[in-house]
Amino acid sequence: MNSRLPILTTKILIPRRREDILPRPRLIQLLTDWMDARLIIVAAPAGYGKTSLLVDFATTGKLPICWLSLDAYDQDLQRFCAHLIASVQRRFESFGHTSMAAIQNLDQQQISLESLASLIANDLYETTREHFAIVLDDYHLIEDSRPVTGLLNQLIQSVDENCHFIIASRTLLNLPDMPLLVARSQVAGLSFEELAFQPDEIRELWLRNFHLHLSENEVARLATETEGWITGLLLSRQARSGQTGEKKGSARVPGVGLYEYLARQVLERQPLPMQQFLLRTSLLEEFDADLCQKVIGPLTGGDNHWHELITAALHANLFIQPIGEDPVFLRYHHLFRDFLQDRMKQLYPLEAEQIQLNLARTWAERGEWERSYQVYRQLGRIEEMARLIEQAGADLIARGQITTLAEWIESLPQGVQVRPTLLSLKGAIAAINGRSEEGVSLLTEASQAFEQTGDLFNLARTLTRKATAHKLAGQYRQSLDDMRRAYEIARQLPEATAVAADALAGIGSAHFHLGNLAESQAWLVRSIEAFEQIGDEESVAKTSMQLGVVARALGDFPGAERAYRKALQYYEARGNLIWQGNVLNNLGVLQHWRGAFEDAASSFEKAVQYARIGGFIRLEAYALVSLGDLYRDLSAFEEAQDAYRQARAIALRVNDRFLTFYLDLMEASLSRQMNHTEHAQRLIESSWQAASQSGSAYQVNLCRLERGKMAASRGDYTAATTDLTEALTYFEREGRRAESMVAHLYLAVAHASLKHRDAAFSHIQKASIAALDENARTPVLVAGREVRDHLAALRTDSLFERPVGSLLALIDAFDQRIPALRRQLRRQSQMVASGPPRLIIHTLGRVQIKVNGHTLTLTDWTTQSTRDLFLLLVFHPEGLTKEEIGAILWPDASPDELKIRFKNYIYRVRRAVGKEAILFEDEIYRFNRSLDYEEDSEIFQRELDLAARSGDAEQKIHHYRAALKVYRGVFLPDLKESWALPERQRLHQRYLDALLRLGMLELERHQFDAALNCVERMLAEDACLEDAYRLGMLIHAGRGNRAGVIRLYETCTRMLQEEYGTPPSPQTQQLYQSLIR
Repeated sequence: MNSRLPILTTKILIPRRREDILPRPRLIQLLTDWMDARLIIVAAPAGYGKTSLLVDFATTGKLPICWLSLDAYDQDLQRFCAHLIASVQRRFESFGHTSMAAIQNLDQQQISLESLASLIANDLYETTREHFAIVLDDYHLIEDSRPVTGLLNQLIQSVDENCHFIIASRTLLNLPDMPLLVARSQVAGLSFEELAFQPDEIRELWLRNFHLHLSENEVARLATETEGWITGLLLSRQARSGQTGEKKGSARVPGVGLYEYLARQVLERQPLPMQQFLLRTSLLEEFDADLCQKVIGPLTGGDNHWHELITAALHANLFIQPIGEDPVFLRYHHLFRDFLQDRMKQLYPLEAEQIQLNLARTWAERGEWERSYQVYRQLGRIEEMARLIEQAGADLIARGQITTLAEWIESLPQGVQVRPTLLSLKGAIAAINGRSEEGVSLLTEASQAFEQTGDLFNLARTLTRKATAHKLAGQYRQSLDDMRRAYEIARQLPEATAVAADALAGIGSAHFHLGNLAESQAWLVRSIEAFEQIGDEESVAKTSMQLGVVARALGDFPGAERAYRKALQYYEARGNLIWQGNVLNNLGVLQHWRGAFEDAASSFEKAVQYARIGGFIRLEAYALVSLGDLYRDLSAFEEAQDAYRQARAIALRVNDRFLTFYLDLMEASLSRQMNHTEHAQRLIESSWQAASQSGSAYQVNLCRLERGKMAASRGDYTAATTDLTEALTYFEREGRRAESMVAHLYLAVAHASLKHRDAAFSHIQKASIAALDENARTPVLVAGREVRDHLAALRTDSLFERPVGSLLALIDAFDQRIPALRRQLRRQSQMVASGPPRLIIHTLGRVQIKVNGHTLTLTDWTTQSTRDLFLLLVFHPEGLTKEEIGAILWPDASPDELKIRFKNYIYRVRRAVGKEAILFEDEIYRFNRSLDYEEDSEIFQRELDLAARSGDAEQKIHHYRAALKVYRGVFLPDLKESWALPERQRLHQRYLDALLRLGMLELERHQFDAALNCVERMLAEDACLEDAYRLGMLIHAGRGNRAGVIRLYETCTRMLQEEYGTPPSPQTQQLYQSLIR
């Protein structure tokens, strides 16, 4: 099924500039002058020439224009965004691939306007390198849509200075932050007073278009009678022309209403075939010959000569506007269209209704559900509305337009809403929105109705929806039963092959949740084969991802990765961010288990980001849980708790019972490891109750595994053995390798404590062998860290020495990786609040050292020399011998004095910072860089190196800014020893170089204030730095500030003379001369 939103090309084309449009240079100049504003409003009543002015501006100016003609259907946020992105993409082809993919997969229920605005603004920033304008015409048609106005409000403030919005509307804009934009001088605008034709423009209009010269009195009379209203002026001319299109004398507007005026002076002067053409086609909104034949042709019969009529209407200048080039569509001026539609409905009501019904059916055939629905709704055709909703429902769900579908159903009378197909859709909506019990109830009622009527196709489809609702409610056995029944029905219906394939996938999913991995795998394979037979590539990709989850649980990591990569390749090619996020979350779990923690964290963070962009909060919650699991395994408990906290808030919101169960269990694990025994016990009991109610053997045995761990930690090894043995039996039967190995490890500890030596050896041998497998060792090593003391005790027994020794070696190696891993994850984490590193070293601007949040004072160090010894080792990564340290810090000390002094100072360093902080190997002392630490000069230089390596200007700017934020002053300012001086000078020079490079980059982007700030910071460090003066002069020149160039050069000359008695360099002088010419 195609779930992509259709784009109407005619909406994003700049309308053709008609030959009779009078150029209005005074207004064009105003628009041009206002191109520094973020928002330009053109607001006036109907017929004041707003669109004509903007068409003239777009076609005669040099500024790139992206055009979007709005209609009432654009009140739907997804449709509006899709067309807005398409309009910009027409001018900037590289724009919109990321944004459009996100829009196409938005979940209407959970859209974040802020995230969506940021996504589009960032996309614009990355892909546009020049000033341009986005024209939104007829904004008044969508102003009642709070999501659209909210997005525009955010977007106007988020875009960079090169993007300008021009909004044409019959009403004033209702943006929430309009007062703020006005206060910041970011808004300009034209009202009907400026748009009104002035006397000289009226005279030129008559001379140019009608070849008539008006006297001063005639011009004044027309200006007074029409108040400069261009539509009134044109109608006044046609009133006296004898026939529309002739060029004869002018006259005043008759004292009649506008519609009566159009009837007398325009419509009734046309030949009858043309009158009929105008009246009928007005109901189509916009049209071409093919649409006319499709909708009107069946009612009129014969050859209607649509092309000839269209050509004649254009030639007669009958308020008709061509749009596009190939094919050409036509649209009437809105005033003339409204008149014609009213006239048609008055004179020929039955024919008008039949044309609209044909139009609605045509839109439905083309998948233009919104257009079709609006026509039926205008006609009040409840039955047709209901049938359309039944036809469109599945597609709208696939598109994520849940809100739209729910509103359409609610607009129907209650007596109609009880139709089985509508009940089925309402049930699906309820389940998706987290109201699983309501969803099951509605779907049960719908399925019973279909059984009674013998509608097997809809029965099968409803059963799959009901099964999904059961799954979301954690009722996996009921889900399996419904999916099986749906499959048995659908497999016998030729028209239900897609439903049958869906049911196969649902059966596989239910078996997975019930813990039946082998059966799950078999059913999912069958589902993929069925989807491949009907050419449903998207469903193949989704099911492949599920198959990967099963393969991972079975320990088939290569198979899991192949399945994930297959799905990811499909979704990347189509830009589907939501499903990319889904696959990345599962791929991240695989990477986590393999020990690739950095890659796993990156996958999880992207999954959270994509979920937030698309508003898919259930996926966001699952990815946050995955991130929490990763941090838990690295003993980063604060980060894990933050991830779980965010996930729990979402789980409660969407009523995801499995997620709530799992979070209880994982927080129990955290509490156990943090020795919060009572809290852990309460969470385990809560999890056990939820697992028992779910009917899932997998959940029950996960609880048994955690309960067994808990019992072992309390020393109740008999209870631990009972739970762990039952869990192991299940996990091994189902092929769940990771959980099996953890159970083996804990059973080894429990049996050893109970003096069951042979049983303990059997379990520890299996666990130690599993730890050798690089694809699956992480769960075993994490569990091994929890029982390290027990393993160390076991090692004293000769029987256990070999397997336990190899296992402890792997655990120790894993332990040594953890500080560096936590440090790396802290740098890249954006979704989880990171706890501080254990050791923080500040050296730039001030010297400050923190251990576990405590700032070390002189009392902690005992003497400042102790601190200086620590810093000396930190900044000599190669390490130093005792004698080398003595030569630097205590050059006058004798060997005996050095020996005792060094011994005391090393002891004080280790006492203050930690015993593991200083390593001693091969007579060399060095700082332990595997610690969880952070040092600011290291961060400063790393960001500068990243900036230098980056080939992207925006990335360079990002890294330079990050580096400069860290540099708070000179390196080790209170350290007098000579060893620090070269590094101090080197870092200070890198700081000045970074300011210069960042300033040049900001200048290239015309970010003059930011660039000037870099100059000011450089001159604050060195008032004679000519590089800074040259950059400053270029900035002032870029702003057109000649006086600023002169003033800065004079300052440079004065400072150099005062300090060195020399003039500026030839390079500076030449630049100055070139800028002031």
